Amino acid sequence: MECSRYRELRGTYGQGPLAPEIWETPEYEAWCDHFHGCNACGDWELSCRVVERGFEPESFPCVHVANQVTQRCEQHPDPRDCPDALVIRTKAGKYGLPVRDGGTSIVEIHHCPWCGAPLSKP
Repeated sequence: MECSRYRELRGTYGQGPLAPEIWETPEYEAWCDHFHGCNACGDWELSCRVVERGFEPESFPCVHVANQVTQRCEQHPDPRDCPDALVIRTKAGKYGLPVRDGGTSIVEIHHCPWCGAPLSKP
């Protein structure tokens, strides 16, 4: 699948839940394969999600971190409590991996785990 076709189909396939007659098609499978195989479209998709949440991807070190820290969970308003929150941003603007021991500790990280982008200025 070409990138332009992938992006064109986002309105159809990028919104869930999808009916089985949609997600059981070869085109949907090709669309998913393209997402997983094309870094440019994967990053574009993450940017779209961040924008849909009301944030500007450019205000983060990279789109991967932007996607992580802008996710919200209805069950866990504090991202430190959500098992799906992989990376969080502190009030001081640092990024880290939450330590899930009931406290507020994080393991500070200095590079994006997905793309290696620096997360703070030296």
